[in-house]
Amino acid sequence: MRTLFFALLTLLCTSPALAQEIKLPAETVMYPANSNPGYVTALQKCLICHSADYALYQPNLSKEAWNKITEKMRLSFKAPITQEEASQVAAYLFETQHPKK
Repeated sequence: MRTLFFALLTLLCTSPALAQEIKLPAETVMYPANSNPGYVTALQKCLICHSADYALYQPNLSKEAWNKITEKMRLSFKAPITQEEASQVAAYLFETQHPKK
């Protein structure tokens, strides 16, 4: 009985009739370019896991809040980013949300 169950499960999971194609829209949101060194780091490291709009559409956060978030990504989620790079990204994201006039 158990063997029959796994045989049916395998058949259902590998059947081409159940395969579906999902087409997602093209990614159009990008981090705004500027001379902050965190910009290039965000392009290289943050886009590995996040779309640009994920960070850009966050509520306006303080520089300290962005530092906590980038440190959490580095320490808790093991993002491939150094402490210095995390600080640069935090500064970049803060400046992007709060442009100097």
